[in-house]
Amino acid sequence: MPVTEPFHPFANLIGMEAGEVADGRAQISIQIDERLHNPQGCVHGGVLFSLIDTAMAAAIKSLTGGRPCVSIELHVRFLRAVNGGEVTAQAKVVRTGHHIVQMEAGVTDDTGDVVATASGSFALFEERPA
Repeated sequence: MPVTEPFHPFANLIGMEAGEVADGRAQISIQIDERLHNPQGCVHGGVLFSLIDTAMAAAIKSLTGGRPCVSIELHVRFLRAVNGGEVTAQAKVVRTGHHIVQMEAGVTDDTGDVVATASGSFALFEERPA
């Protein structure tokens, strides 16, 4: 099912937009402009990290009926700089356990080139953690 609203206030703040989110997969995009640049003039790594983290959580929630989750660890490999345009994270659930979910994701620019890849683990909760 397509998701058309932001997942959380931070996603809205930096301009994330949800694409298809269903069956343990999620696609989240963001338009890169100077507000999101680092001092070298390309997108700040934290923006891509946040995009990946959000896409992974959305993929998990699509598979678990919206159960709360938090990232335990996230390994991101930045492959090339992005100066502008749209970038899209595509995340998928690799394995779901009772309390831990293993994830993979890739980020592409608007030409389809891969700019980052990632793997991570998330903890699942029955209720929202305090």
